[in-house]
Amino acid sequence: MSNVRVWTPTAEYILAMKVCAARADTQDAEDVKILLRHLHITEFKQVERLLLKYVPEERIAPKSRFFIEEILQETRADNEESCKI
Repeated sequence: MSNVRVWTPTAEYILAMKVCAARADTQDAEDVKILLRHLHITEFKQVERLLLKYVPEERIAPKSRFFIEEILQETRADNEESCKI
């Protein structure tokens, strides 16, 4: 038997790290959309509570807040559009 242990981060933790990184020109925005859907998160306050579980508030950059607000707006717009069809 091996003594190797593998740590697998939770979806919540991955979402928090992706939002904190808020990297442009990467797959992060699409990943965040998938994670939001998976975690049934639809509001900024839900994301904020999740972030604060893993990151001190003073370490959350304004760009991260704008990043998630923009993604949530896009997600709402996409949902509204799909309901019209």
